[in-house]
Amino acid sequence: LRRLPSASRETGGTQGTAKYLIMKDLELFATRVKELRKQKRLSQTELGEVLGLTHKSISPIESGVRGTTIEKLILLAKFFNVSTDYLLGLKDEP
Repeated sequence: LRRLPSASRETGGTQGTAKYLIMKDLELFATRVKELRKQKRLSQTELGEVLGLTHKSISPIESGVRGTTIEKLILLAKFFNVSTDYLLGLKDEP
């Protein structure tokens, strides 16, 4: 398990640290989804069809504005043939 950094005044205490870590993980998730989609030469609309979402729902995921459900995470991992740990940034190898 990865150890969370201790709370500090610069990050707003424990809640600020947790929020920072979540945002960094969300950014990595967004980057990986976008890169994998582009590797398959898919549009956001095409990826949305695979997940049962519209392209308007894919854009915020790829921008790091929002995450996704566990069900969609599993669909993404199966579709791209990578682990959920890779998508979530827990591992660097797909």
